[in-house]
Formats: sequence, structure tokens, C-alpha cells
Amino acid sequence: MRRILPTVAVVSGCVLFLLGTAATAGTAGSSLVNVKVAPDTLQLGSDDAAVISARLPVGATRVNVHCHLGKVENLSADGKGRVSARYVPPAQFHPAVDIIVLSASDGRRTFWGVSRVRLVGRGKARIVTSPDAVTWLRIGNRRFGPAQADVQGEAFVDVEVPPGVAFGLDDQGKPVDLRLPEQPMTALFLDSGPQMNTEEVTLAKVLVVVHEPDGRIYRGSEFPSVTVDTGEISPLRQLALGVYEADYTVPLNTSGEATFKVDHPLDSPDFLRRIALVGRAGYRDDAVPVPPESPVAEEQPVEPVPEEEAPEPEPVVPPRFFIGAQGGVSVDFSGWISGVAAIDAGIRLPVDAQQLGLGIRGAFLRSSQKNELTDPQGEDTSVVARTTVVPLLFSVWHRYPAMPRLHLFSSLHLGTSVITNRMTSTFVDENETRSTERRLILTVGLGFGVEVPVKAGAIVAGVDGVFYNNTLRTFQGRLITLEALVGYRFFIP
Repeated sequence: MRRILPTVAVVSGCVLFLLGTAATAGTAGSSLVNVKVAPDTLQLGSDDAAVISARLPVGATRVNVHCHLGKVENLSADGKGRVSARYVPPAQFHPAVDIIVLSASDGRRTFWGVSRVRLVGRGKARIVTSPDAVTWLRIGNRRFGPAQADVQGEAFVDVEVPPGVAFGLDDQGKPVDLRLPEQPMTALFLDSGPQMNTEEVTLAKVLVVVHEPDGRIYRGSEFPSVTVDTGEISPLRQLALGVYEADYTVPLNTSGEATFKVDHPLDSPDFLRRIALVGRAGYRDDAVPVPPESPVAEEQPVEPVPEEEAPEPEPVVPPRFFIGAQGGVSVDFSGWISGVAAIDAGIRLPVDAQQLGLGIRGAFLRSSQKNELTDPQGEDTSVVARTTVVPLLFSVWHRYPAMPRLHLFSSLHLGTSVITNRMTSTFVDENETRSTERRLILTVGLGFGVEVPVKAGAIVAGVDGVFYNNTLRTFQGRLITLEALVGYRFFIP
């Protein structure tokens, strides 16, 4: 098993909203405004903060900001409708998507805004490999390592893990489970923040956000559902892609705690949010007033949150190049037997735990056969045939894991071979005749084999069935051979 140790600093994505005072019965419909966070990607352990900024519509009187996992500091608003705050990432050790809520109200409407910050953490990944082997780990389009395994075959590689990533690939192309805890795809907030003053209000706005594991906007059609153990909540209504709103009501002067549970068909685990129901004396109002507009300030229109977002490119796992050498024996049903030496080079294209490959193989086969013949006159003739075959083949193969340290592969070869047949005939009177014939012939092969990863390469062994479309006059019939090969492939980092 491969595990990210607790030293992993988390990557948390952060989604931002605009919140205001608790809604009242006369509140009109809600709308969306634009919120920005810069930078939108932070690395825990090195980047300590991001800046939140927003433009409020004319007439907003109070603004509130609350963070789901981290914290928000230095919230301020000016007379031109500009809001700024400082976001501080959480001190946790696993990737997540953080949610921040910020709301504003003009007394009739509630304004919400949505944005995200992706937080990238650091840690160590555990890889099980061969004793003393040198290994590395690829996460997304980045490679971490190398690291050398101990005598038990354990290696630890320093890595950085973004949100939404659960697996890496080791130097053999095998998936490494990072063993990270599942994170909810949903989050819930009240416009009043983590508390509700039930001495003064009995109705509040609830915002639910659904996001992809890596923090992107959720574009699916499935709605989340929300339940609460104190008070009542209305059905959700969609404000934008992945953004939903509901009304929460509670009896006047209710005290205690309300636990909200958000469930989504694609989400595991569920999201739980606890809101403190308190009186005026225990209520802490974190909202800040929005100063009236200065006389020279121009009215700013409400900026809608764009619903379309360019998809992020999927992580690209680069190909791996290899060179190898193999040797063995080739046999034919007619009695042909030959040694085989082959050199191949190619490229591997990882596909999950499997690999596809393209390559070129050059080989050399040499056989010598001696026959004693008797002609119709009863004279004996000795014939020695020395055959040389030099194939040049293009190969396509598919490799897939069968056991932790054993892979199977199948291959298809197509190309041409130069076949040369040299015959020496010795007659009873010791006279000799020599002849040489050479042709370029079509060659097709199909192979199966096993691969055992070792250090920076792999031991390979297999059997190929090869068809040589022989056209030599001095070599009768087609040449169909079984070639058993054993060798080593070295993977170029």
C-alpha cells in the first residue's frame, strides 16, 4: 500500500460567496455578484495568504465573510462598493476544497458570489518496490524523486498533491494509491455565518455549493438535498451551476444547535454543518457596515457570475522510452534451428495501470544444415546450407499487470527481412559448387510474454511466432518459426 504520510500539507480549493444580514420575511429574490481571489492557487507551507476582492451593488449596507476550513481576516468595505479581505489557508494535512461565504444585502435582496482557491500541499509518498531499487512517482504532469528503497523494498518520495488527485504512477507505470481521505463535494452556509440570533430573526438564507473534487464548477444535473434537525428548510432552488439557495426558518428564541446535512447522489461522505442558535447576548456579529457611496462614486452594475468556465487540462503522463537486448533460439517444424539475437527500442504510453507501446526490432538469425544426398546414379553428394535472416520489424504491444511484480504482454510485429541462403555441394570426387541467393521478404509475427520489473528496467521473456514469406529457390517452402527470447529492457528516465 502506498500512503501519503501525515506530513502532507493539504491542497484545499476555496469557494467564495457574498453574504449579508439575516433575511427577513419581506426579502426579495437573491442574485449573484462577481468575487475574485488572487492568487487562485496556493501551496501550503510556502504561500501564506490570498486576497479576496468583490464589487458590491449600489445600496448594499452590510457585508459578511466566513471561511469553511481556513479563516478570513481584515474584512473591509469602502464607499465605492469595493470589498477586500485576506484569506488564510487551513493547517491540515490532506487535499480538500475549502468553501468561503460572503454575503451582502440591501434590505430587500441578498447578493451571493462564488470563487475558488486551490491549495497544494507537500508530504511523503510510500512506494513498495524491489529492495535497494531506485524509484520515483508521477502525479499529474510532474515527476517526484528519485528515491532509493531500503532492504524491505520501501521508498519514500517527497511529493506535492493537488486536490482531486487520488493516485500516482511509479517508475514501472503502476498506480500508487495515495490513501487520502474522501472529501465532500458539497458545503452549506447561512447568510448570518456560523451563528443565528433567534431573538431578532426567524428566517435566514442558506447557500449550498456543489463542486468537482478538484474544485471545478459542478456541471451535472443532480440536485443536492438538505435536511436539518431543528427548524425547517425549504426545497433548494438553483441560482447558477452548482449553486443552490433555500430558506431556513426557526421559532423565535430557539436556543441550542442546528445540524444541517447535505447529501448529493455523487458525493461521499455527506457534508455536515452545525449552526449555533443563540440570543442577542451570545450573538457575535462578524459583518462590517458598507459606508454610503461618496458623491463622486459612480453606480456600479451587478456583475453576474459567469456560468461557463474553461475546462482545465487533464494531467498528462509523459511517455517512457526504452532500449533492450534479447537472445534465444528459433526453431521450425522442418528441422530449422537457429540462434537469435535481437535489439529493440521504443516508447511506452501509460494508460492507467496498463501500457501501450510502439517500437522497432532488429534481429539476426543464423542456421547451418547439412544433408547427405544420393543421386539416381548412386553417387553421394554432401550439401551444406547456411541461412542468415536479418529482420527489421515495427512492433505494437500491450502490457498489463498480472501480479504486483509480474506483467503480461502481447505484441504484433510487421516488417521485412533480408534472407540469404549460401549452399555448398561436395561431390564424391571432392569437387565443390557454391551458390548464394538473397531476397527481401515480408515478415509477420505475434508474440506473448512476461515482464518482471527490476531497478531501472525489466527482465522480459517471451515466445514469438514468426512467418517469413520465403521466395528463395534454394530454400523450399515457407519459413514459420517459434522464437523463444530472454532479455533486458532499460527505461530511459
